[in-house]
Parts: sequence; structure tokens; C-alpha cells
Amino acid sequence: MPKVNQIGHLISLEFLQALEEVYPLRLPNIHDSDRQLWHKVGERSVVEFLKAKYEEANENPLTKELLS
Repeated sequence: MPKVNQIGHLISLEFLQALEEVYPLRLPNIHDSDRQLWHKVGERSVVEFLKAKYEEANENPLTKELLS
């Protein structure tokens, strides 16, 4: 089982794009219950976590070194 810091290497750009379509970043609906709201927040939180791990895994080490 991969460690959390290795997850980014398992994620494809196509997968992230599909998640963005299924769970887009949007404002909450005023008619959503608290439970629905927190469920949607959780879905989006997972998408953001996976995006961050993908970006970490695919960043250019030379660029990172120049920006430090």
C-alpha cells in the first residue's frame, strides 16, 4: 500500500479532470441541508487533496530549486 506522499504518482491528469467534472467547485445551494452541505464539502476536499498530491509528484525539481 502506497504512503500518502506517494499517492500523487498514482493519479493521472485525466482522472483529476473527471473528478473536476463530477465534483466541481461551486457555491452551496441555499436549499441544501447541513448534512448535504458537509457531504459536498468532503467530496471537494478529496478532490483538492488529490490535486495537491498530483502537483507535488509532477512538479519540476529544477523549478522548485530556483524558486527556493
